[in-house]
Amino acid sequence: MRVQNTAMQKTLAKVAQTLGINTNDPEQLLAALDRKVNEHTAETTGVPLDTLERLDRLTRDVERRDAETMAAEATRGFQRVKDEFKLDNKGLAAFAAQLRDAGMNPFATPMDLIKEYRAMNFDTLLTKAKDEAAAAAAKLQEHGQQHSTQPNTAAPAAAPGSAKSVTSVSGLEELMKELQ
Repeated sequence: MRVQNTAMQKTLAKVAQTLGINTNDPEQLLAALDRKVNEHTAETTGVPLDTLERLDRLTRDVERRDAETMAAEATRGFQRVKDEFKLDNKGLAAFAAQLRDAGMNPFATPMDLIKEYRAMNFDTLLTKAKDEAAAAAAKLQEHGQQHSTQPNTAAPAAAPGSAKSVTSVSGLEELMKELQ
């Protein structure tokens, strides 16, 4: 990449020299080249030079604003992923590396980062959800065993002088005879 940048810079310097532009500052060089291109376009199309320059300036402003908006959206998207999936900075960096490896750049192309995280990490999320559900079920079962009452399977002994209970028809008949 550096070799290509150096070659482009040399080529632009030669073009500028041919057009009569004498500067070594890259920003001034680009501004002068833009002006020459606008002058040529104004001559060939009949559109006034100041209109073309204003159009270029407005176009650059819109592109800059769009880039800032996209960067802010990407930053918010990464924060939502971090919050929703409880990632630390290392986990978030790993997700950014996954995006890069997949050729995806949320700072250049709008995308739903939550959706992308789910798609790229589905198996991990599924395993984590299963583990959490199993742990919650085990905790609930343990809590139930420690805090629930156990039914008494032995027949309760009747206290002396307490009322008799009737468990059958014959018992009812006996109770009726006693009361008479």
